[in-house]
Amino acid sequence: KRQGINAEYGGDFPVEIYMAENEEEDKAPPEIQGEVTFFSLDFHPSIDLVACGNISGEVSIYQYGLEENQLSVALEAHSESCRALQFSPSGTTLYTAYADKSWQIFDINTNQVNVLFEKAHDSPINTLLCSEDFQTMIFTGDDEGTIKAWDSRSNKCVFSFDVCSEYISDLAFQKHLLFSTSGDGFLSVMDVRKRKIFAQSDEDLEDEMLSLAFMKNGMKLLVGTQEGFINIFTWDYWGLYDDRISGHPMSVETILTLTDRIFCTGCSDGMIRLVQLHPNKLLGVVGEVEDGSIDDLCLSWDNTYLASIMGNAIKFWNIKFLFDDENLNEDSDEDEGQGSLISKKQQEKLDKAEPFKNFFCDL
Repeated sequence: KRQGINAEYGGDFPVEIYMAENEEEDKAPPEIQGEVTFFSLDFHPSIDLVACGNISGEVSIYQYGLEENQLSVALEAHSESCRALQFSPSGTTLYTAYADKSWQIFDINTNQVNVLFEKAHDSPINTLLCSEDFQTMIFTGDDEGTIKAWDSRSNKCVFSFDVCSEYISDLAFQKHLLFSTSGDGFLSVMDVRKRKIFAQSDEDLEDEMLSLAFMKNGMKLLVGTQEGFINIFTWDYWGLYDDRISGHPMSVETILTLTDRIFCTGCSDGMIRLVQLHPNKLLGVVGEVEDGSIDDLCLSWDNTYLASIMGNAIKFWNIKFLFDDENLNEDSDEDEGQGSLISKKQQEKLDKAEPFKNFFCDL
């Protein structure tokens, strides 16, 4: 049980969030405390490891557990912050990108840096992506709107896109298309096979785009914005969103897909929300931090833990109960408009405060 929150929902009142029926179900690894701010994190795809990078350019890999988190590897620090990192789908490699314009390939088995790409960009790198569809291709985006594609077999940049004039905030991959969001409010779509910009959103979307996530078998793209909206684009219609989820009081820093119609959001108001798509509905609040922002979210390989960056700490949340019921994965279109996709038992373990029930009542 957790308590807190008020102003954004109409006054002071206690809020109770039930995350589990007993303490055993609610257990999670202790926080990872750092001396400086964390910028990036990712879970290993098959074992209990989590990697995190900080503002000082340090990258650490921890073996997490209920009793303690043990430092397994500490990579040699770069001169500037580690802004992005990701394990490869196989888990044998960790890719890390830095504000000093470099990125590198780290071998998990040998604990050695295989390749360091110095001066990979002309400006600081802000985001990185390795897709399961193109596992030999790594994409990096920088602070001046340039995206580069790297072939891990030849260790070379094979092509690049100049998609905008401000920072690339997030990257996503679907089918053969690469998607990016940026600080100047553009959603850009690039055809990797043809190596050209395929589409771009209209210029009148005057809001910073911060985060990306695909839903409904890739047919819906969710874009989190600085103003707290989640814009919803339909496949092949990238000029303008055709639906929008409102209600987040501050910027939507990150979106994490759980199923085809259920996702989590990390907001700069310090709250992690569980949200349903079509019908749009807030299902509850997974976690909350005081005096901080939720800057990144990731899900453990066994769907047990949700991890979030909160300043100089990595916080773990036990959300296994969400995956214990078959109802969570019943994502057919037949259920649209029929209410909540989670079971009564799961809903009871989420927030039961009336303000949260009414959070999306006008959608």
